Amino acid sequence: MNFARKRAYLIFGLIIFYNLLIRFQINMFEIGVDSFFVHVLVNSVSEFGFAKWYLNPLSFAGLYPYSYASSVPFLLSGFAQMSKISMNYIILIYCQIIGLLSIFTAYLMTSEIIDDKFTRIVSAFFFSISLSIVTYSTLTIPTRGLLIVLAPLVFYFLVKMHKTKKISYYILFSLLCLFMILTHHLFYFFLPLFASYIVIEIVQKFQIYKYINLDYIPYFILIGFIAMFSVPFFTGKFLETSRYAPLFTNYLRYVGIPLFYSIGGISYLVFKHEKKYSEYLLLLTIVFLTPFIYKLTYMKMFISAFLIPFAGYGFSNFTRCIFKQKRQAVVIVLSLLLITSFVSYYQFLNEYNFNDENVNERTLKLSSYSAGNWMKENTFGNAISNNDLLGVRISSVAETTHFVVMSSVIDQVYGFIEANISEFKMYPITSEDFWYSGYAGPDHGNEIWADIHRLVKYPDEFNITYVVEDINALGNVVWNHSPFRSKLITESHTNKGCVFDNGNIKIWKWE
Repeated sequence: MNFARKRAYLIFGLIIFYNLLIRFQINMFEIGVDSFFVHVLVNSVSEFGFAKWYLNPLSFAGLYPYSYASSVPFLLSGFAQMSKISMNYIILIYCQIIGLLSIFTAYLMTSEIIDDKFTRIVSAFFFSISLSIVTYSTLTIPTRGLLIVLAPLVFYFLVKMHKTKKISYYILFSLLCLFMILTHHLFYFFLPLFASYIVIEIVQKFQIYKYINLDYIPYFILIGFIAMFSVPFFTGKFLETSRYAPLFTNYLRYVGIPLFYSIGGISYLVFKHEKKYSEYLLLLTIVFLTPFIYKLTYMKMFISAFLIPFAGYGFSNFTRCIFKQKRQAVVIVLSLLLITSFVSYYQFLNEYNFNDENVNERTLKLSSYSAGNWMKENTFGNAISNNDLLGVRISSVAETTHFVVMSSVIDQVYGFIEANISEFKMYPITSEDFWYSGYAGPDHGNEIWADIHRLVKYPDEFNITYVVEDINALGNVVWNHSPFRSKLITESHTNKGCVFDNGNIKIWKWE
C-alpha cells in the first residue's frame, strides 16, 4: 500500500507527536535503577573532567575490573557541561531525542527490506513504541537503551556495504560498531547478524546456491529454527532460568501486540519466493539469534529491532486480506488503538513492584529529590545511606557529595576503594561470563558498605561526614540481601545531630 507524499508526511508527523507525548510522565523525575548508577558516573566525569574508572583500554568497554561501558556517561556529561542546565532536563531531552531517533533508524532499516511505503512507516511506528524502546527512553539513562535504538543502523550498513561496496559505508559501519562496543555488552548479540552476513557472502561468492534446490530453502530455514532452539533447550547452554520459562509473555510485553503480527510475517517471509538479499539476511539473523532466546534479561529488549520488520509484513498482509476499503480503514484504526493502548497501560497505569526506597515505586520520590538538592547546596564531603538505592539516587542529585554505595565501580571512582587488579582473574574467552564482565574478583563495594553499617569499619576511615537515613527502614539496612539492624543508624540517633528531616529522610551530621 503506497500513498501520496503529503499523507506520508502527515502520518510521520503524527507518529513523532505521539512519541513525544508518551514519554512525558506525571512525575517528571528520573526513573529506574541502573539509570541512577549511570547518572553518578556522568556526575563524576563532569566533576573530575575524565573517567576515573579508566584503568585499561578495556575499561571504556566495561571489560576490566572497576569499569563500565562509557559512551553514554561521556555523551551526557558533554551535554551537561555545554548546556549548563539541570541533569533532570538533560535526561528528558536525551530520552526524547533517542525516542524520535528510533523512528528513523527503524525506517532506514526497513527501507532496505520492504518496498511498500505503508509497511515501512508501520514498522518504524511499531519499533518506536515497543516497550523495549519506550521503557529505556522515558526519563531514564541506562546504556542499553541507546544501543537498542541504534541496532537497526547496523543492519542498514551491512546491506549498504553489500549493495554498493563503497568505502564510506565500511568506515561508517566500523565507527558505529566501535561506538556500540563502548555503549553496552548487548553488542555481542550482533554476532548472529555478522555471522549471517558472512554466510550469505560466502554462499554468493562461491555460488553455492547453484547446488541448492530453491524450493527446499523454506524447509532448511525451518530446520534451522528447530536446531537452534534445541541448543538451549536440550544442552542447557545460554539458559538464564528454566528452559520451561514463559517466554512468550515476556516477549509480548516488550515487543507488544506487533509480536503476533511478526509471527505471521516470519511465516510469510520463510515461504516467499524470490527473496531479496536483505530478506535472507533478516531471516538468517533471526535463526542465529534463536539459541539466545532464554537470555530474557537482554534478549526481550534487543529482539525488537529484528522482529519489527516481520511485524510490518504481518500487519500489511493482514490489512490486505480485507478487500473493502472502508472496513480496511476501520481495522487499521482499531488495531493501532489496541497497540497504543497496550503501551500506554504500561507507561501510565501499571504498578511496578520495585523495592525502591522501601516502597513500590520506580521513580525518584520528591522527598529524595529534595534531600539530594539540599545536600547539593549545603553539604560538602562524603556520605552513606542505610538504603543503598536511596544513597545512589540522592548521590545523583547531590552531585559533588560522594556516597559510599554497594557499587565497586562508584566506590573506586570516589576513592573509597583502591583498585588492586591482582585480586582479579580473567575469565576464559569460551566462558559466557567473559562477554559480560571480563574478570572474576571480589566485590569490595558490598563488603565496605555493610561493614560501615555494622561499625566493623568506622565512618572516619572514609571521611564520612553525613549519614542519610531512610526512615521507612526503621533502623535497618535496605540492600539486596537480608536486612539487618544498622549500628550506624543507632549510633546516629544516640550521639549525632539531625540537620535535615522531611518526614521520609533524615540526614545526620558526623563530626
